[in-house]
Amino acid sequence: MYSESIESTLRAELATVLGKLRDTELDLEDATRSRRDLQQQVQQLEVYREAVLQDNNYLKVASFIDRGH
Repeated sequence: MYSESIESTLRAELATVLGKLRDTELDLEDATRSRRDLQQQVQQLEVYREAVLQDNNYLKVASFIDRGH
């Protein structure tokens, strides 16, 4: 019958949409995890950068003192 055909078509479309929704949820989870990983890497690099800048400033002062200024 016609209504059974419509119902069958709608079930198939629903299954397709639900599959796409699940794939999208997985993509979002992966993107969120990647963003968090990148944020942690940025934070670590900022800490390293600060340490390098402090070391550089220390070396400038030490060099300045060694030259008798």
